[in-house]
Amino acid sequence: MKIKKVILLFAFFNIALFSTFRYSYADASIGLAIKKTAAISAGEIIIVGDDIDYPPYSFLDKKGNPAGFNIELAQAALETMGLKAEFRLGSWKEVRRQLTAGEIHMISGMFYSPEREKAYDFTTRHTVTSGDIFTREKKKISDIKELEGQTVVVQEDDIIYEHLVNQNLNIAFVSVPTVAEALRLVSVGKYDYAAVLKVPGHYIIDDLGFWNLRANDVDILQNDYCMAVRKYNDDLLFALNGGLKILKATGQYQEIYDKWLGVYEDKSFWEEVKEYAWLIGFIMTSLILLIFVVLILRRMVAIRTKELEEANRTLNKNQKELNAYNQEVTMAYQQLTASEEELRAQYDEIQSYIEKLENLKQKYQIAIQGTNSVVWEYDLEDKTIYLSEEFKSTYGVKLNEKEKIEIVFNELFRVEEKEKLIKEFIDYKEGKKEEIYSQVKIRDKDNQQQWILVRGKGVLDENRELKVINGIILDITKLKEQEEYIKHLAYHDPVTNLPNRIMFMEELEREISENQCGAVMLLDLDNFKGVNDTLGHVYGDKLLKRVAEELLNIKDEKLFISRFGGDEFQILVKRETEATEIENYAKRISKIFEERLMIKEETYVSCSIGITLYPFDSNDVTQLIMNADIAMYDAKNSGKSNYKFFNQKMTDKLKEKIQIETTLREAIKKEELKLLYQPQVCGLTGKVVGFEALLRLKFHPISPAIFIPVAEEAGIIIDMGRWVTKEVIKQIAVWKEKGINTKPVAINFSAKQLNDFKYIDFLEDLLKKNNVTPKDIEIEITESIFLENKQETMIFLNNLKALGIKIALDDFGTGYSSLSYLTFLPVDKIKLDKSLNDKFLQLENIAVMESIISLAHSLNLKVVAEGIEDIEQHERLKLVKCDYIQGYLFSKPLEVEEAENIHDYRFLL
Repeated sequence: MKIKKVILLFAFFNIALFSTFRYSYADASIGLAIKKTAAISAGEIIIVGDDIDYPPYSFLDKKGNPAGFNIELAQAALETMGLKAEFRLGSWKEVRRQLTAGEIHMISGMFYSPEREKAYDFTTRHTVTSGDIFTREKKKISDIKELEGQTVVVQEDDIIYEHLVNQNLNIAFVSVPTVAEALRLVSVGKYDYAAVLKVPGHYIIDDLGFWNLRANDVDILQNDYCMAVRKYNDDLLFALNGGLKILKATGQYQEIYDKWLGVYEDKSFWEEVKEYAWLIGFIMTSLILLIFVVLILRRMVAIRTKELEEANRTLNKNQKELNAYNQEVTMAYQQLTASEEELRAQYDEIQSYIEKLENLKQKYQIAIQGTNSVVWEYDLEDKTIYLSEEFKSTYGVKLNEKEKIEIVFNELFRVEEKEKLIKEFIDYKEGKKEEIYSQVKIRDKDNQQQWILVRGKGVLDENRELKVINGIILDITKLKEQEEYIKHLAYHDPVTNLPNRIMFMEELEREISENQCGAVMLLDLDNFKGVNDTLGHVYGDKLLKRVAEELLNIKDEKLFISRFGGDEFQILVKRETEATEIENYAKRISKIFEERLMIKEETYVSCSIGITLYPFDSNDVTQLIMNADIAMYDAKNSGKSNYKFFNQKMTDKLKEKIQIETTLREAIKKEELKLLYQPQVCGLTGKVVGFEALLRLKFHPISPAIFIPVAEEAGIIIDMGRWVTKEVIKQIAVWKEKGINTKPVAINFSAKQLNDFKYIDFLEDLLKKNNVTPKDIEIEITESIFLENKQETMIFLNNLKALGIKIALDDFGTGYSSLSYLTFLPVDKIKLDKSLNDKFLQLENIAVMESIISLAHSLNLKVVAEGIEDIEQHERLKLVKCDYIQGYLFSKPLEVEEAENIHDYRFLL
């Protein structure tokens, strides 16, 4: 019984002792985020935008204040990093425009997509959600393919809308401003399907009482939910990522999540694990406790066994003496016999304990092996340490059961690791640390480097003095490898394994801080989107890997090569002061693309390179990257397959472009666009046969040749194109009401308008509403439209033809012109460009012009000559039988009122 009491007392003591152990890892990235936050101007207010009607993520509460998961999370993340926030809610489309235009700093909630990453930078993902198909109760759907041929209500500019459009299903979309409006239209029976995000959908059903609706668990596009900032606003991005990490570490993120979203989404696997962390900790502590119980019981058994052996020796001696004095000590013999029986009973009891301890020892050895750990004990009085046999066999060392700690450390560890452990032990004994906790390197029996975690805590004697330190050793090699892998992922691109944007910026920052000279190059692959679209993303990734390999093969220690994302590579030329040498690097890189980078032995891949010098152009990392970006776009605009050094004129040019873009947006918003109409004249009779509608700005003398490319690049050409189409059809309707014998009006169509997937429906609807026939208009395209996507372009043109609309091929004779196009394009006429007319209407070249027109006629195509300004050109065009003529020889572009008066006009020839 005494042994049991000791065991129970010691077990209770060890439970109390080891329940204090904790295992944690610090997140070093938070420190970096705080450093980056300090770079944001003191007192600066971060303007945060989001959707005004997107509950429970963002909306206005009953008092008119911004509320929701996004709002509360962004507020908490910014305040955690010492930043103030001002919230501006509006329509989703307007908020995205404001971020692009720099009117706000960030959007508090946005789903990530590769297309969106071209316009914004995203924080690390903080949650994942998906969309769903909502229908009325009796209507069910299990797959998005069942939407083929159906009408689906979606939220305008929503990620689910973008995803469904990219599925190439025959779906008619009805876009509305909010999720609530989409669900309402399905609830009242106007439409059968609404495709929206799952969480807002459930929230609005509960909030607005659309009880006749159901979610079908189709699970559309599981995607990362992040915060978004403007491109290159890295200080704010780091601050937000740091704030999110702190919120998650402190549990505040989970509180916000449970408050707004917990009702609508299931907990993740790791969240479930987190709830049972206490149980795992208790099991580990129990295992450690039982190990120590085994060690203590082993000692006690050894003591009792020794006592028993001594008792047996005494008994044997007494038996010999009793045999000599048998008659005299009969009573004593009986007493000794009774003592023997008592000893045997004690012996049997000890044997029972030994068996139980051996069973217990085996169980805990299995448990220790399962946790990949070993135990140790350090005696501070004799400076010896006990290591379990598992440790000795694993690491191939031959030591006594108890060995001097100096011998053990010298045998196991190298100098730096040994000194690290000794300091850990000393600090603990001096009370500077609550426990021994150290990660050190060690070699196993195969001489392979391993990582172990040494943990321990002291045991006080009855005088409260530290005599013994007990602990465990854990093999953390795999954990360390995972840490290194995660660190590698954080600083390297997953496709090419090159350093990523973060690592590049740190390297550049280090160069600048050391007052070095060099250059930043931004390399962008020309027409990479076309490669992805035609050959597929798998081949696109192979191409990116090939580019990375070729760049690394340059093998110059001055070059630091990274991938920035998409089709962009950033190259740092370190410690180089000569601009000519930097230019030589650019030439070497360009030569790689000229000689070796070819797609399927058919098409060469070229690149455009922008170069900026530091510290000559700037000492700021962000500014240098922007400079390289500006120079790269200048190289692209100069014909691609080129390189350019940054200069201030490029910035001025960019500012001019931004000013033009702003002017265009204002003109669209304030309806300051107008149309002029230039007549097309029959080459033989001089009669007006049609008009071309030409877009102009009412109050700005900016040439279309300048503002149209800007509109295409800024993405506003779709809105402008729809405005032109609408105005032309309305004007034709007005002329018809006046009884004017109208002539066809040609509308110019940009290649970028192919992204307007609803243009055909829009055009057909306009014609019907205004009672205008398809023969009253004509669509003019250029051959560059085929560079976007040949298959989509042919579908678009065939759809136009199916409506009965004629198509003209504009600017023939420039750019990518080829007579071979005319054999398969569904066009009705070609328009000869002014540059071609100026060259081939000269007397010595007139035969070429005659051949072109003759070939067109053989293909049943009409021919229009543009830019005709003198009589001699007109006479020669009549000679080669050109059908129609357009140019200042007959008329400049006319205002609506002037064009109205010449529909039946005949010009004198």
